[in-house]
Amino acid sequence: MFELYVAIATVLTPLIGSFLTMYSSNKNMINVKSISLLTTLFTLLLTIYELLLFNTSSNNVQSFQGDCFNITKHWLLVDGFGTTFAAVISLVCFVCVLWTVRGETSKDKVIFSSILLFEAPAIGAFYAKDMFLLFMLIETSIIPIYVIMSNYSKGSFNAILQLFLYGVASALLILTALIMIYIETGTSNLCEIYKLGIKNFTAFWPLITGICIKIPIWPFYHWVPVVHVESPTVCSSLLASIVLKFSSLLVVRFIIPLFEGILSCHGNIIAYITLTSAIFATLQLMRQNDLKRMFSYYSIVHMNLSLVILLGKIECRYFTFSVIQHSFSIALLFFTASLTNKHFSTRLISELKLSSMNFHTIKKTLLLSFLALIGIPGSSGFIEEIISIYAGAKISQICAIMIGIIILLSSSFAFYIYIVCFGYYKTTDYVTKYSCIDQYKRFAFFVLFTIILILGVFPNLVSTYCGQ
Repeated sequence: MFELYVAIATVLTPLIGSFLTMYSSNKNMINVKSISLLTTLFTLLLTIYELLLFNTSSNNVQSFQGDCFNITKHWLLVDGFGTTFAAVISLVCFVCVLWTVRGETSKDKVIFSSILLFEAPAIGAFYAKDMFLLFMLIETSIIPIYVIMSNYSKGSFNAILQLFLYGVASALLILTALIMIYIETGTSNLCEIYKLGIKNFTAFWPLITGICIKIPIWPFYHWVPVVHVESPTVCSSLLASIVLKFSSLLVVRFIIPLFEGILSCHGNIIAYITLTSAIFATLQLMRQNDLKRMFSYYSIVHMNLSLVILLGKIECRYFTFSVIQHSFSIALLFFTASLTNKHFSTRLISELKLSSMNFHTIKKTLLLSFLALIGIPGSSGFIEEIISIYAGAKISQICAIMIGIIILLSSSFAFYIYIVCFGYYKTTDYVTKYSCIDQYKRFAFFVLFTIILILGVFPNLVSTYCGQ
C-alpha cells in the first residue's frame, strides 16, 4: 500500500509547487525558479522511487489484463505502464524547467506555474482508474498549454485555434466512445470493464478516430507543425513529448484490452493508412525551410511508426519503448532548434546555409542531436528503427519495405541538413566570448543524451515495467 501513497504524492507535489509559484512575489524571481526546479526534481525522485517499489513480477497482469493488483478502491491504478510514464513525464517537465530557468522576462512566473500545473494532471491521467477521471485529467492538462502559448507566442492565434479545434474534435469522439462503453457495462471502473468485456464494438470507431487525431495521422496532422512553429520551445516539448502520448495511454487502457478482436480483423488496413500518413509526412519534411517545422514532421513520422509497431501483432512492450524513446528524442530536437535560433538568430535552413557565424560553442551539441535523430547504433532511435521494420515484416513484406524507405529518406535528409548547415567551420565572425548555452541548458542536454544512450544500450529496461 505504501506505493499508493507515493503515487498520490507524485500527483500532489507539482500541484502544491504550482500554487507556491503563483503566490510568490513577482519581484523575487529567484524564489519562483528555485521552487519550480526543486518541485520538478522532487517529483522526478518520487517517480523513480515508485519504479523501485513496483512489483515487476506481476506487471503483465497489472498492465494489460486489468486484474486488480495494487489498486485503491475507487480512483488509483498503479501499473507498470503508468508508473513508467509518470517517470517520463516528470523527467521531461524537469528538463523543461532547466531550459527556462535562466530566462529573464516579466512572465517567467506564468510559464513555471503552468509547467507544474500541466505536470500534475498529466501524471494523474496515467494513474487514473476511472475512465471518466482519466478523460478529464487529459483534457485538464491541455489548459496550461493554452496559457503558455497565449503569453509567449507572437501571432499565435492561428496555432491556438487549431490546437483548440482539433483537441475538441478528438475529445468529443473519445468521450462518445467512453459513454458507449459505460452504457454497455454500467460502470466506469476500468478493472470492472476489463472483467465484463465489450460485445458491441461500435465504440471502437469514434475512439480510434479520436486517437488518430491525437497521434496524429493524415489527414489530421496539419495542426501539429503550425502549433509547434508558433509555440515557445517549452510548449512544443510538452506537446510532442507528453500530450501526444495520451494517445498511447488510450491505446493501452482501451484498445488493447477491449478491442483486440477488431485489431486482428482490421489492423492491417489501419497499418497501411498509418504508413501512408508517414510517407506523406516524410515527403513534407523534406520540403521544409524552418528547422522547427521540419522536426515537427519528424515527430509525426515516428509517432505513426509507433502505431505500426502496435499493429504488427508483436509484444506491447515494443510499442511502449517506441513511444518512450520518442518523448526524449523529440524534446531534444526542439531544444536543438531553440539553441540554433539563439546562436544564429534564425531557424531557416536557407539562411543557415549562408550564415557566416561560427558555431564552435555548440558544434558538439548539434552533432549529437542530429546523430540521435538519424538513429545511429547505440541510440534509442536505432532500436526503434529495428523494431519498426520487424513489426512491418510481421504485417507484410510491403510494409517492411515502406518502413525501410521512410527511415532511409528521413535519416538521409537529416544528415544532409547537418552537413550543409553545420558540417564545417566557417571562417568569419568567429565567436569566442559569446555562448548561447548556459550550464542549465547544458545539463538539460546531458540528461536527454544520457537517457537516449541508456535506452539504446539497455532497451530491456522498458520491458521490465511494461510487460515481457
